[in-house]
Amino acid sequence: SVGLASIRTTGRSRMGGFIHRCKELKRRPHSIMGLLGGKVAVEMYYSEAVASGCYSDLDRAIHSIRDGLTESGTNGIALLEYDNRYYTLSPRAFENREAVVHAELERYILQTRNILLQNREFLEKIADALVEKETLLYSDIQAIRESVTITKCVA
Repeated sequence: SVGLASIRTTGRSRMGGFIHRCKELKRRPHSIMGLLGGKVAVEMYYSEAVASGCYSDLDRAIHSIRDGLTESGTNGIALLEYDNRYYTLSPRAFENREAVVHAELERYILQTRNILLQNREFLEKIADALVEKETLLYSDIQAIRESVTITKCVA
């Protein structure tokens, strides 16, 4: 889902660009894929490039995945984390949790890539409009969205 947002190709500080969401994404998987979208898109079009400008988004995605695993025990009760006064992860449990976090990150990257590939026309029209205008408002994004067929995210 595109949601309410504006996009800018260049930031006002060290950022290379940014997306401003007027409304937070409610489901954790959508939020994670939204964070990974820039990295995945750059790597789709410039396979030899590393999307290093996406570091903070990648870091936030990893933390969100880790939080989801430790809050809900989604991938097993052993990944639940309790108040540190009562329970501390053993080094082995920590390594196991981080392996699951890494596997979940890879799964989300593949899912994000699949969504972007299925919606390539939208992605390319957004990229063209950004080259032309540098900043896209919600109304610009909506006009482009209405001009193409969007494949919905199933996460």
